[in-house]
This record gives sequence, C-alpha cells and structure tokens, in this order.
Amino acid sequence: MALTVVVTGVGTTDGGEGRARGRAAWGSWLTRSRSAPADLATDPDVLTAATGTVLVLAPAAELGAARVAAATVAAVRPDVRVRVEAPPVPVAALVRALELVPGSAEAAGTVHRAVHDALERCVRAAWLPSVTRLERPAPTLRQHLASWVARGAGFLAVDGDPGWVARLPDTSHVPDRRLPRVGPNAAGESWEAHAFGELPEEALASLFQMGLSSRPTRRPGFGDGARAWGSAKAIDVVLAPAGLAASGLRRLGSPAGVCPACEEPVWGSHCPFCRVVARSASQVLGGAA
Repeated sequence: MALTVVVTGVGTTDGGEGRARGRAAWGSWLTRSRSAPADLATDPDVLTAATGTVLVLAPAAELGAARVAAATVAAVRPDVRVRVEAPPVPVAALVRALELVPGSAEAAGTVHRAVHDALERCVRAAWLPSVTRLERPAPTLRQHLASWVARGAGFLAVDGDPGWVARLPDTSHVPDRRLPRVGPNAAGESWEAHAFGELPEEALASLFQMGLSSRPTRRPGFGDGARAWGSAKAIDVVLAPAGLAASGLRRLGSPAGVCPACEEPVWGSHCPFCRVVARSASQVLGGAA
C-alpha cells in the first residue's frame, strides 16, 4: 500500500504559488494551506484505494491544524494508518526533506526515517529585511536597533544549535559559521541549496562564505515566513550535502527491528504508524536494503 505525505501550514499566496506535489516509488506527497485543513480528506491522493498510510507533517506552530487534517482523514478513511508530526522547522524544510528521500525507499517506515534523517543533515536559513520579530535564532540588541534605523541589505539568520544572525553585508568570516556546522555530513564537503524566493547578492555572498558550492536553485515560497521567521518577506534557504538524495538507504543505517503488524522496518522502539513495539533486529531480513 502506498504512503501519502501531507505538509500543512502553507500560507495564502497569490496565484496558488507555493502549492506543490510530488510522486515517488513509495507514493506521493503534497502541500496544503493552513486555512482549510479539513479539505485534506477530499484530496484524490488520500481517497485513492492505493493509499494505505498518511503522514501529516507541519511546522510546530501548525500542530492544531495538522491534527484537524489528520482527524478528517481518519473519519473518511478509517482503513488507513494516520500519523501527525510537527517538527520546529518551516514548510520549505519539510518539503525539501521529502525531496531528499532516497529513490529506493519503498516502505512507509523507511520514508519516515529518511525524512527525519534529511531534517537532521540539512541546514536551515533565511534572508530577512528585519529581525524585530525574529525569535529563533535570537538577534542581538544591536541587530534589533539596526532593523529600526537602517535596514540596508537585511539579515541572514541560520537556525541550529546554536543558530546565529548576521547583518548584511557580512564580512566577519567567523570560522564556526562554516559548513558543515551541525550533524554528520556523510556526503562530503560539497553543499547545495534551494532558495524559496529571490535572494539579494549580499545574502548569496554570505552563503558562499559559509561554504555553499554553487548558486541556489530558486523556487516559489510557501507563504509561512511570518510564523517561521517573524517576517512575511522572509526567504527560506535549505542547504543540504550534495548527493544526499542519491546516497541511497545506506545513510540511514540498519533498522532496530520490524513492526509485527505491518511488517515494515522500524528505526525506533515502536512503529511510528502502528504504534506497536517492534520485533528485534535479528528478525529483520534485508530491511535496510
């Protein structure tokens, strides 16, 4: 049975910009507006008999709407497994994580693990005209004041632990800000990026200073900048190790076991969809291949 992944939390944008769909060997994914979460139950990809599992992903601030969407799906399709998750990341990061799932993934459990793996390996950033409403990462008092009195080229904010904010143009050349900053980088030192909007040259220069290998791929935004970064004019940037999607399932490591209900590989103690304790890894035959 196929998996359908739904990313909710897309803002209202002109001309439907920001709505996206994709298909893969494991099923399909799509984005939905935050304004009508219950409409998800009427989506063709959800209603098709081929869909046996639905994963609803949303930024943390959109958890309530995501639960409404999942509840309506469960009411219309009581035969499918439904799970809701709300990582503290923007819509663009969730969409990019789905795009980076290895093409050889087939089981819903494998896709679930691959999405979280991509979120761990990617670096999230944004260009902002102002940081007066930015909460994470926290700007300095001087940067707050600069937002009020002299906008200039704006700011680059990079999420992480710790994250940081730089006023542009940035000529600080801080070594700790170079890529890779967070998590393992099994794909090597080369990084690529997708920018969800038109970045100013000062922001591009700062990204190259961090270690970006080539100009970002430009694509439409998802209209959630105000909630994600405190500015409706924020432009998301998602940086990923080059070749991450092509690295195959070996990057995920071996599953911890297998779900006794759906017989799919599980990387934790419980199946994320069936919510039952996984069998031991010794009973998994080629589940990571």
